[in-house]
Amino acid sequence: MKKTVSLYVLLVLAAVLQTTFFKGFPWMPDLMILLVVFSGMFRGVAEAMIFAFIAAFMRGSLSFGTLGTDIFIFPLIGAMGFFEGRIFYRYNPIAQAMVTAIAVCVVLAAHILIFNRVYGNDASVLKELLMSWRTLSATVACAPICFFILSRELGLEDKRAGL
Repeated sequence: MKKTVSLYVLLVLAAVLQTTFFKGFPWMPDLMILLVVFSGMFRGVAEAMIFAFIAAFMRGSLSFGTLGTDIFIFPLIGAMGFFEGRIFYRYNPIAQAMVTAIAVCVVLAAHILIFNRVYGNDASVLKELLMSWRTLSATVACAPICFFILSRELGLEDKRAGL
């Protein structure tokens, strides 16, 4: 119970940081996606999908631009993180970065499709692509470090490695 509450407190903190302090810095990682992928890889599919839905609702209600898209995409990312965490060794930093990169690309593709469909112009698609590669690279680079810290702090150490 304490681990779950800690994860939700981190989610609220990440939402506030993401929408206030990190908004002006393009090289900051997407903390919400990191937490959703982490919950998928380390907490289980049901908890990850509920966590992802709440994360998407928080992110969408604070930014207003992508609420509908994120509500559908984030639970998909949580489930994807769970299944990819079972296919690959979830404590492997390369697998963590790969799963995070796929998750960010799925969110980016969904946002581009929505921008193109709703707004009907290619300028917003180009702007989204140009702005997102920095966030993508920062999120993927930070994923193994964040997952290591979160798994240690939440008591999810690797039992097989004897750590």
